[in-house]
Amino acid sequence: MSKKKTTFDVLEKLVLEQFPSMRSFLDEYYRQKVYSGADKDELDKHEGRYSKGKTRAHERIASLFEFFNEEYRKDGIHTPADRDAAWSMYVELDSRIATQDFLYGDVNSALSSLAALFSLNREISKQYGHRCRRYYALTNDQFNEHLRPFTSKYHEKISKGEGIAPDEFKAELTIVQGKLKELKDELFEIAR
Repeated sequence: MSKKKTTFDVLEKLVLEQFPSMRSFLDEYYRQKVYSGADKDELDKHEGRYSKGKTRAHERIASLFEFFNEEYRKDGIHTPADRDAAWSMYVELDSRIATQDFLYGDVNSALSSLAALFSLNREISKQYGHRCRRYYALTNDQFNEHLRPFTSKYHEKISKGEGIAPDEFKAELTIVQGKLKELKDELFEIAR
């Protein structure tokens, strides 16, 4: 029968992927977080306290949790899923009329490309699940505030059979593109 892995076991395994031993992690952690001038005796005492197991569980978990937050939430905010989702949407925004100059092509194709971003955002969010909540909140808010009013306006005109003045469309698209370029830049920073 295999032993059930605890959160501590998982965090410790992640640490050991980055450090040659738990001792080297503990020494580095102590020097960075507690006292940079620690000598061997102090480091030995720290390792001894850490190794006492359940009697010092809070100290063990705190050091591993802090490592996790620094390593896996590099900016202290975004999870790996946020970063992966941000990269996926960055690529979509960067390669569509959403952020590229509208030099040629037709209005319907441009609107279809923009409207597709909503379903792509849902698919990306579902793919990365609840772990990409910050990504989802950011993109959903930006799309609803800037993109949805634009696409809704022009889809309504099309459904009513009204003509769309290309110059008016391009002028308004330029404003929306400015907001989407800001979002694209923010997504790039998250994905780094």
